[in-house]
Amino acid sequence: MPPYLKILPFVLVFQGCSNVGKGYIDTMGHLLDRPSDVILSEQQIRQQPFTSVYLRLGGNPQVVAVLALIENGQYKWVTADRNMVTTQQGRLVSIEGVPFGPRYISNLDNDPLTKGLGNINSKTSWNRQMDWQLGKQVLSNYQVKSSYRLEVGQKIKIANTERILNRLIESNKISALGVVFDNEFWFDPKTEKILHSKQYANPAEYPVEITVLN
Repeated sequence: MPPYLKILPFVLVFQGCSNVGKGYIDTMGHLLDRPSDVILSEQQIRQQPFTSVYLRLGGNPQVVAVLALIENGQYKWVTADRNMVTTQQGRLVSIEGVPFGPRYISNLDNDPLTKGLGNINSKTSWNRQMDWQLGKQVLSNYQVKSSYRLEVGQKIKIANTERILNRLIESNKISALGVVFDNEFWFDPKTEKILHSKQYANPAEYPVEITVLN
């Protein structure tokens, strides 16, 4: 595990067995029913005791989620209302606790995000099978084909700070549904670390924004 990662013990999130843990969790905001955005000051971000991200799900307000677990290379981010968002190398893999979102992605070992963002170009492609939940309906075994384009030197505000980042645009096509949609990843060109992304939880629906805070 990278030394800069500070994980909120998983048990504190789901059992509330620590006054310190519970007090911190209460400031994070609920993923689906919070009335307004959680916005941290620069000082609050610097003083964050745990590795954290901003999360925005669809048209819902922005909340803070903390890193609760790393398992098989996948990062488990937990919100105050105990929803869990799982990412792998910046890729949205699943959302637990809500009745929609990805449930399965094949061929993750060949995800271009895992191969070095600096190596991705217009010739890069990625095919995978995906399952999604849409309320009580499950869409299963749909093939998603992706192509890529890179825009360098893009200005974006990340957690109160203006940054110049590269933006990777992933164009996705699901022929069986007649659907196309773009996922976007902003990353530091030097470290190739993804600092902000906008990815769709379902085919062309429910954009999920993830912003790295520390």
